[in-house]
Amino acid sequence: ASTTPASWELGMGATNNLYSVPNKQVLTGVVKSPVRIGWLRAVCNVFHAFAINCFVDEIAQSLRQDPIEYHLSLLKSGDEVGGYSVDRMKTVIKKVRDFSEWNERVSTQKLGFACHHSFGSYVAAVVEAEGTKLEDLKIKKIQLTIDLGQYVNPDTVKAQMEGAAVFAMSAVYYGKIDLHEGAVVQNNFHDYQMVRAHEMPQIEVEIIDNAHPPAGCGEPGVPAVVPALVNAVSRVINK
Repeated sequence: ASTTPASWELGMGATNNLYSVPNKQVLTGVVKSPVRIGWLRAVCNVFHAFAINCFVDEIAQSLRQDPIEYHLSLLKSGDEVGGYSVDRMKTVIKKVRDFSEWNERVSTQKLGFACHHSFGSYVAAVVEAEGTKLEDLKIKKIQLTIDLGQYVNPDTVKAQMEGAAVFAMSAVYYGKIDLHEGAVVQNNFHDYQMVRAHEMPQIEVEIIDNAHPPAGCGEPGVPAVVPALVNAVSRVINK
């Protein structure tokens, strides 16, 4: 059994994150599992994006800076990290900022932002939460922008991004697996909770058109939505 993560696992947005900061350190630990571990949609990108985006958001809050502007300030134009382009990420961030009308809404509404690159694609997300406390919280809107290079059917791209939003919400709300005597208790969707129709927010997707080679579409939405949702929830709790 492996006791250390593979380089490609750490390369899913951790060691190759795009922020231009002077010092980066990645720590790992060993956790023994009584059951076989399988793949989750977007794999290691999910928790890497969660940790980095939420941390950057906390720094922006402590500095009393706009989260999107702070993210942009950490991205140095012209850089390429692990084959990923900082300029393409900045384009996606600016697109979702304009598309979501972030600047006009951020002072009055509880918005969360996050971005991530994975599987050759770049995604930025803005999530709007409503409510005054955690008990009455509701996710009202999720807006996504993706640059996946060349694509054929925009409806397929949007459907995948909408599905990623559902998957991400389900993971944040209900992502629980129980073990009993070395086996997973949950069997199917009757006892593994997913978000239902009455919980669904409005989802809007914008696609960047360019001539770059085609990249991933099925997984890249999840890593951006999870921290954006958590950052929006943070504003519900802290306001």
